[in-house]
Amino acid sequence: MDKGTVVFIPCAFQRGGFPNERVFIIRARGGELRGVADARYCYHHDGRPVGDEPPEGEEIKGRLLGLVVRMLGAASVRVHLPDGEVYDLDRAQVVPAREAIPRHVPV
Repeated sequence: MDKGTVVFIPCAFQRGGFPNERVFIIRARGGELRGVADARYCYHHDGRPVGDEPPEGEEIKGRLLGLVVRMLGAASVRVHLPDGEVYDLDRAQVVPAREAIPRHVPV
């Protein structure tokens, strides 16, 4: 994967503070990474947008869009996520997604 590659990261989504937000939870490296993303970046595993808010206290499994910042050796990749943060993830966790991105999602 090259710098600028749009990728999907497996995660879980919970209800956010606003109707158009989702809390994402990425399980990585023995812990969890949490952030808040606009719902337009949140998808089910089959590529459908997550859509309606999950019920309070429940999780929806899915995928979050991210942007590769750079490769960190053979096993890791630095990814910019929609919460504005940059995370180092295992390369096995990220899947190229450019062909699957709906046209209404800003990248």
